[in-house]
Amino acid sequence: MENKELKALISLLDDPDEAVFDQVKKRIEQYGTAVIDDLEMAWENSLDPFFQERIEDLISVIQKSTLREKLQLWLTRNSDDLIQGAILLAKFQYPDINAAEIKEEISKIKQDIWLELNDNLTPLECVNVFNQIFYDTHGFSGNLKNVYNPQNNFIHTVLERRKGSPIMLGIIYQAIANELDLPIFGVDLPFHFVLAYCKYKYSREKKDFYADKDQVIFYINPISNGLMFSKNEIRDYLKRMKIKEEKLFFKPVSNKQVIHTLFLQLSQCYKNNNDTEKVEELQAFIDLFDENYE
Repeated sequence: MENKELKALISLLDDPDEAVFDQVKKRIEQYGTAVIDDLEMAWENSLDPFFQERIEDLISVIQKSTLREKLQLWLTRNSDDLIQGAILLAKFQYPDINAAEIKEEISKIKQDIWLELNDNLTPLECVNVFNQIFYDTHGFSGNLKNVYNPQNNFIHTVLERRKGSPIMLGIIYQAIANELDLPIFGVDLPFHFVLAYCKYKYSREKKDFYADKDQVIFYINPISNGLMFSKNEIRDYLKRMKIKEEKLFFKPVSNKQVIHTLFLQLSQCYKNNNDTEKVEELQAFIDLFDENYE
């Protein structure tokens, strides 16, 4: 019954009456992503540009609606998974990307780094080893020639090209480091994104060690081959940028805020490229972050 109804609804997508089309569109949207294969088949079997355009728009609406639901779920239940947050952003532009392939590639990089680490290394030595594998062996670097290219912020293209924005490189770096139990977290500087290596503390209550984000040992620049630096360099940076110094510029932020900044960065890229349609579409996702901050 559902299949017959769906076919009938799809056949009405070329109805010139906007009122009829709106009703049909709303009903098809209720099927969710399960209807996309049928819509794509209808597109392939048609030679009518008007009909095809309506199908394309409808598929996009369904995909964006589903993506908003997944982002909402990530924000409320799964924001510890930094890579998943980056994948959700990439799905805004590339809904069909393979998340399993992305995670497999990251796992390979992590394995290469893990093989070179040992428990006797100091934090500085750990980061030096990490940097050697991440930057020298795997060839990651910052894309400084075309900073407003949206591709710099999509995790699958950065993994493929080994070039990206500071925040996307930082996300990959942090995610791998955290899986290796290295207390490295994102720091959201104005117009830049860096990482902080924090101290481990012992919790008597939990009888275990935890990363104390209030105590940063040093910082890491993800687009300068993992260059390590101190608070003084951040102070110098803020002075050069003529920005008033605030405590928040020195402290790590939550994964939720990191992904929020990634969405804002992508929006800025679209603005710079005068893609107002993408900016407006992306704003609906950015608004979800404002609704879900603690």
